[in-house]
Amino acid sequence: MNKVTTAALAGLMVVTAGAQASVSRWNGFGSAQAYIADVQDIFTLPGVVASHADTTYFELGPVGTALNLAGANNDLSTGAVWGGVNKAIAGGVLGVWFNRTSNTLASLDQSYVAPDSGVGAATAAAAAFTSDVQATLANQIDLIYGFNLSDSTTLGFGLSRGTNSTKTETVTTTTSSTETNVSDYGISLGVEQKEVGPIALLEVGLQYNTRNDNFTSKNTQTDKILADGSNIAIRIGGDTAGKDGAFGRIELGLGLASLTLKDDFAGFSNPGNVFVESKNSAMAWNLGYAMGKSSDKGMGLCGIMLHSSSTSVNEAYNGTEVNKTDNSKLELTVATAGEAKVASWLTFRAGLESDLFYSETQVSEVGASGATTKTTISNDDSNNAASASPHANAKASMGVSLMLGDLILDGVFNQGLLYSGPYLVSGIPAAYASQVSLTWPWGGSKN
Repeated sequence: MNKVTTAALAGLMVVTAGAQASVSRWNGFGSAQAYIADVQDIFTLPGVVASHADTTYFELGPVGTALNLAGANNDLSTGAVWGGVNKAIAGGVLGVWFNRTSNTLASLDQSYVAPDSGVGAATAAAAAFTSDVQATLANQIDLIYGFNLSDSTTLGFGLSRGTNSTKTETVTTTTSSTETNVSDYGISLGVEQKEVGPIALLEVGLQYNTRNDNFTSKNTQTDKILADGSNIAIRIGGDTAGKDGAFGRIELGLGLASLTLKDDFAGFSNPGNVFVESKNSAMAWNLGYAMGKSSDKGMGLCGIMLHSSSTSVNEAYNGTEVNKTDNSKLELTVATAGEAKVASWLTFRAGLESDLFYSETQVSEVGASGATTKTTISNDDSNNAASASPHANAKASMGVSLMLGDLILDGVFNQGLLYSGPYLVSGIPAAYASQVSLTWPWGGSKN
């Protein structure tokens, strides 16, 4: 972000070595990360890239869960490694990022299940449409370019692409095959404007993605599953500056998503009571504010966030006219976080969050038209097993940064180390961090 001009955040910038930080640093703060400047903001606020030139970022992913002495299971999970480089070029800054597995939009907690044609196609295709709709993307690249239009205005533009295709053919007395093709394309726009009334820096980002998947199974019959979806989101952030390092941050976000899956039976009849079309939609919004104080030794903040989301899945069965599930939730969360530079080579951070209010309602309708069974589940306990997305009412997080010359190694602290120790006697290794990122500033970013 262009927050080097915001006096209130000057201390924070010093602690993070020019704000050249990482996902691991973010996760060390917990949900308070929403209020903290970081290079990772470029995916929702493209203008941020203009102030993060000449740096390479390595997101090394989470540590494997099954460590052993031989190290055979010490590899990073598939797709966990990603990163990019930002380079000053043509009067601006160009960011090129590879293999970013997360959606360019905020997660809407959706869970999609592929239609089951009864001929086995859905079983093979389910992984392509379950949980995160971008889970199967490969060959991913993000291009983000930002430049200063004037002393007070910065513009940013982004393009993203992800594809994947697989084909398996088996020849015995007959020939059978399965084929999957996935594509996702996105565009993002951003603007940063300084001194907008009481707002020292106003940031706006808009993202749009479109998704197309298809799965084809050929044997004695042909079955096709098609998926089309889109996502659109807007994020608005505003910084206020006070005296002696005091600062404030306003966050507002809205996201909409839709996905339709269809099963084409290619001329043969539906063999059972299964749905042939799944219509999915989701919406989420958040509104938050945080205030804090920073210095060259560290910073601290406390914030509050109101978040609402809803999802709808409508899957009419063959011979059954209603099969619909709606889920909605509203939560109010308070979060506090701090960061301290305890030595020239070591920075420590921590975050704590808790629900002040939580409410969730799930409504299911199943049955023939005029004779449906409607079930409603309501609860105010986010840790309840009946919740569609259960999570702990309170969470704590910790992180550390090691400055090794020009390199910055960020980690999410493995809290189990506090209870079990490094197993010096048993010889079982325990990593100090559960997630690791590496930042390498070079060129102009070192000055």
